[in-house]
Amino acid sequence: MRKYLVATRCVNLLFAFLMAACGLWTLWGLGLRPAVFGVGLIGLVCLGSAVYGWCKNSLYPLAGGSLASGLLWPTPWGAAPMIFGFVLFILSVSLRIFIDCFERDGN
Repeated sequence: MRKYLVATRCVNLLFAFLMAACGLWTLWGLGLRPAVFGVGLIGLVCLGSAVYGWCKNSLYPLAGGSLASGLLWPTPWGAAPMIFGFVLFILSVSLRIFIDCFERDGN
């Protein structure tokens, strides 16, 4: 199961960057008004969490950052990125917990 961790990490980071790029494009289209500037700032913190998780090889902040990126960045796709981010988060954390449980037992 450990072989799926690399693919999961790549998908999480790709999703976080895709949401950030699309969200920044949407915010730029809105004219970077002060009302939406805070959303962009918080979204960049979420992207930073995902990059931090990637650099430290820790799936939890990476999955959390990608989930928050899907929830916070405004996109023209509606609720689909939110649902995909949540499913990706659940799959990533479940995989990490599954691997941790079996490594602890010595299997």
